[in-house]
Amino acid sequence: MKIKSYGKKALAVVGSMAMLAAFASPTFAAGLDDGTDFYIAVDQSTMGGPAIVAPAHVHVNPADYSTTTVLELLNDVKGSVTVHDNWGYVDYMSSSFSNTYNFSNYTGTYTDPCLDTHMVSTNQSDGLLKEKEFTGVSGWMMQIDSQTSGTYGGNTVWYSGTTTVQDLIDTGLLNAGDTSATIRWYYSLNMGADMGLAYSSWLPTEDPTYNGTAWVYDWNSTEYTAPQFTMANKDALVKALANNPTDPDYAAALAVFNTVNATQTAVNAATASL
Repeated sequence: MKIKSYGKKALAVVGSMAMLAAFASPTFAAGLDDGTDFYIAVDQSTMGGPAIVAPAHVHVNPADYSTTTVLELLNDVKGSVTVHDNWGYVDYMSSSFSNTYNFSNYTGTYTDPCLDTHMVSTNQSDGLLKEKEFTGVSGWMMQIDSQTSGTYGGNTVWYSGTTTVQDLIDTGLLNAGDTSATIRWYYSLNMGADMGLAYSSWLPTEDPTYNGTAWVYDWNSTEYTAPQFTMANKDALVKALANNPTDPDYAAALAVFNTVNATQTAVNAATASL
């Protein structure tokens, strides 16, 4: 068998092309070369009830960093749960618990316009937990490592379902020293105050008006609603639950995860038990 000779000039061209290909390929800091890990969970929060998606783990390879979105990670672990989004923002998920939820037991703060019938769309027979269910300001919220935004190039980057793994690397949330993140979705009836989030809930004080297409609130007329408690950081608990589904203390720890106003002490103890 003969081996065809390309000569020195041709070999130089081939070598140059190989170098260009190498430089064109994305490179990552040491630690990110092995992929990233995400721990994902969905709970019904202030409404109570079981987690819609119990804490689960997804590994992402470097080749998929720029194409894998936060919403796709949720879809990887949601099982039979229906998830619908509008431009990356979840507007409903399936939840049989929402069909039996009694809103009259809700003790959170809201303003009268929040319950205006033009803004509320409650259907407790469709098996869905939707935006504007029970109140006109209710809906799905999300945090990544207990953050709603990051910074890249001096600009604020708000996290949503369309955020990619590469975006999280760009903002520094993922880096060589921290190659994993927790993604939590939860449902709020008053823009986060019922979740224990500070500086999250500004509720409308004026009745909605019809703009020719839809009924809308005047978001220039709002009042701040302070939370009645402080949300505990459950990131470590989500990871521990995802990594130890057969642990004998799993059920008790999951109950703490599902408790919206669980104290940080209780959360830490549940995490340590796994």
